[in-house]
Amino acid sequence: MSSLIVDNVSYTYPGENNSVIRNFTYEFSEGNIYWLKGANGIGKTTLLELIGGFRSDYEGSIQWRNRKIDTADIAFLPAQDELFHELNLEEHIAVFAQLFGYDGERHQKYYETCVSYMERLNLSFTDSLVETYSKGMKEKLLFSLIMARFSSILLLDEPLTGADEKSLKEAESIIRERSIESICIIAHHNRDFMERLHSNIVDMDVLVGKK
Repeated sequence: MSSLIVDNVSYTYPGENNSVIRNFTYEFSEGNIYWLKGANGIGKTTLLELIGGFRSDYEGSIQWRNRKIDTADIAFLPAQDELFHELNLEEHIAVFAQLFGYDGERHQKYYETCVSYMERLNLSFTDSLVETYSKGMKEKLLFSLIMARFSSILLLDEPLTGADEKSLKEAESIIRERSIESICIIAHHNRDFMERLHSNIVDMDVLVGKK
């Protein structure tokens, strides 16, 4: 079973004196779902960004299968809206497929997976521009685009906070399916959502090593 090992990692924001994360060590194993649990400001999003390679100026090491993580290993779902509001749904699939470097059969498989996830989340396939979407619709679209990526490490920051309960339960099924052959690490404040996923709790309040 493959592991993602975060070893003695510390991080301080530029211009700050105190570390937001200090001496954090944890081993995440393939086939599991993990819940980053902790108070606001404890470093949950920062840890996801460090694992995802969005912050490089840290101490310690982060390795996947005994090597540095490659961008292709990561599917990162940010808490904020990262969509192109002047594009429609189908154009988003094409743009994200290009960003991920998919062509030919991989492009087709990515397209089909995205459409499948959107249908399961009850997101209508229309020509409407994303700027007309509600918050929940935008979250469903971005969730589908990211979860369809062919990656082994799934990093989700507060996914689907504006979604209805039916969509949340369908998202749980998608996460479980994807986590069978990957690692899924989620930062979320919805306890019921995370407990239904039977996730492994990573208590950041205890493990982060705050001053």
